[in-house]
Amino acid sequence: MTMSLKSRFRYVVLAVMIVMAAICCDAFAANDNVVITDENVVHTFVPSGDKLGAVRSRFETVYRAERADDEVLATKIFGEHQEILKASAPGVKPYYRSWEPEGMFHTGTRICALNVPLKKGKDTKVTFSMQNNWPQQFTGAILSWPYPVKRATVRIEIPAILASRYGVATRNLAAGMELGRLWTATEMCATRSRHRTFRHIKQKMARLRL
Repeated sequence: MTMSLKSRFRYVVLAVMIVMAAICCDAFAANDNVVITDENVVHTFVPSGDKLGAVRSRFETVYRAERADDEVLATKIFGEHQEILKASAPGVKPYYRSWEPEGMFHTGTRICALNVPLKKGKDTKVTFSMQNNWPQQFTGAILSWPYPVKRATVRIEIPAILASRYGVATRNLAAGMELGRLWTATEMCATRSRHRTFRHIKQKMARLRL
């Protein structure tokens, strides 16, 4: 479904942006050929009446092999109340496997995986979309990556009908992370009235991310 600019701006009440620049650590030093040049994550609260019915998440990750061709294993783990809506990368098909923890009872946990080949110096985008139909399980967005990250943005979208019940808080941000501003529906409508085109709004958003 395509949502118009006007209805989309009425829908979003809170959006939190966390921008990272050149985040690396010693753990990657032995194998730093692969880097994440950009990642955009959006978690959208989906209402059911006046209650939270589901959380829909989209992950877009851009990988690059710096010195030689390489391969990444991109994965998402999901349980019986979650579903993978999309898993894609250029020329690659996803596969699914059981992912039961050893020594534990059956949980129904599965993994969706993509073996993604990387060409030296070329960006390759991997996309996952998933939905959590038991939103009580969504307690936060974990900020952790298997490769060095140059930039990443995480956004939480909460519709107006749920704004009085849910909010966004940050915990233990690592060095190099910073919290962007919170947008309200009123501010977004004002932004739209001042900037008549989507291009101008994107430019304003880009300035806020610097």
